[in-house]
Amino acid sequence: MAGEGGAWYYVFYPTQKPEELLRKIVLASSNPGDLILDPFLGSGTTAVVAEQLKRRWKGCDISVEYCRWAVERIELVEDWPIERWILYDQENARRRQSIRCL
Repeated sequence: MAGEGGAWYYVFYPTQKPEELLRKIVLASSNPGDLILDPFLGSGTTAVVAEQLKRRWKGCDISVEYCRWAVERIELVEDWPIERWILYDQENARRRQSIRCL
């Protein structure tokens, strides 16, 4: 099941990372058009974020089933400008902070 922006709400992989975390890492360590390698593709979060941030990517996983799930996620990625993804994360951070302050 996908939500706004292609966020994946059902966790199929035991070590799935949040897209927001991966966006920070990818933005800090690469440029648009760079190649990102994920040799443990799992649920596909790295590939999803690479697509969102206009990076090329390659990934593989020992599990064919997880690769299928990853492909499904990647196909759902919204084609937003990079700046919109950054704003999306900033808005989510503000929303989380306001909840903590209640």
